[in-house]
Amino acid sequence: MIADLIIDFEHHLKHGKVYLVEVTLPLQDTPDDVPSAINADVYITANSFYQAQYIANTMYPDSELSVYEQPITEKDYATRRNRSLL
Repeated sequence: MIADLIIDFEHHLKHGKVYLVEVTLPLQDTPDDVPSAINADVYITANSFYQAQYIANTMYPDSELSVYEQPITEKDYATRRNRSLL
């Protein structure tokens, strides 16, 4: 069976439907360890900033989030993550 339509990440990125979320996740291996944190970039496919914010808050309810209000551009994505698109 062949798909009639294929929409991948690059398609969403090109059409302005990918939002960058910076997440600070708590990190502690054992109860005796000093609590620390790890920073991660999460790219969320959504129709709007509000939907991306909702998805991020649902995925990471106990984490500190920073959702960019504008969709990420191809150049910004390539600069931050995937240099093969440059």
